[in-house]
Amino acid sequence: MGKFQAVIVLFSLILVVLGAELVFRQNYPLFPALTVSSPILRYRMRPMMNSRSRYPGEFDVRYVTDEKGWRSHGMGPQVLRTKRILGLGDSFVFGWGVENQETYLYRLQEFGPRYDIMNAGVIGVGLSYSLRWFRQYGPSIRPHLTIVGISENDVNDDLSWGWYGLESGKLKDLHHPSLYYETRERKLRDWLRALPLYTYFTDRSHFLTWLRLSATRRLSHGGGEKASIPRPEGKALAKQVFSELIETIHHWGGDSLFVLIPTRQSLESSTRHSHLDWYREWCLEKKVDCVDMKSFLAGSPESYYFKRDGHWTAEAHRVAAAAIGATLPKKLQVPLLLTGISR
Repeated sequence: MGKFQAVIVLFSLILVVLGAELVFRQNYPLFPALTVSSPILRYRMRPMMNSRSRYPGEFDVRYVTDEKGWRSHGMGPQVLRTKRILGLGDSFVFGWGVENQETYLYRLQEFGPRYDIMNAGVIGVGLSYSLRWFRQYGPSIRPHLTIVGISENDVNDDLSWGWYGLESGKLKDLHHPSLYYETRERKLRDWLRALPLYTYFTDRSHFLTWLRLSATRRLSHGGGEKASIPRPEGKALAKQVFSELIETIHHWGGDSLFVLIPTRQSLESSTRHSHLDWYREWCLEKKVDCVDMKSFLAGSPESYYFKRDGHWTAEAHRVAAAAIGATLPKKLQVPLLLTGISR
């Protein structure tokens, strides 16, 4: 092949890629590379991130994280903080689809501007991730209050990750996260991130988002699909993880608050089984405080969930902040600041 032919082929390839990008921009979301590998937790949110995420017709936002990968960057003015609040959970806690200042954790500052709020939410994880995270980092942070978001798919996430099992009714560690480094998915991701300008282009291209997610799903263990129905021991395992997390948080001197996060489908169907029913029962049994968002969001689910994406809108985060903020005087023993936020 001559030089002229090579130039023609390269130019044609560029045109194809640009054409694909134009098509995908109209129909396919832009999801930047949000996570990095972790020897302790398999993965965590990308540190020092300032990346745009877009879902055509639903949201166009920026995700900003600090040096720890927490979405706590810009949490208000630097004043003397009196109470440390830690947020753990999945993408609902992280604030998928909304700006930093629209997340319910950020909005809690409106109830107490001296709160030091740490949003350590991570996309795609279950309650077992929160347990392992707190065991690793909680003792050094010593939060006064840990707010844990529990989503309906947490039970399935915990089973698919396979970190814990049951032995004589007690939680047993089955899998060390360092084994994650041996997976093909991790190797592909780390190899791609080492390429020059990889992050720059993947943070901006809808077409590359599709390519990246398609490749990693095929290479991930189990085909990238999570169990849709828990195994028989799923309920017992979920309860033990829940109990261990409560005990671990309280062991280090802090209080806990659990936020039950329903899906839109569960709000619209009164007969649909929800794993959150288990947690409602366990909250009463364990005598721990839980904010059940079902009662707050049931009135107008179309205003609180993105239609196609399924995550909370900024309005749902506002309602959640109001519901959680009302509990803070009791939890932190501080006076309630009256704000414009209402249910």
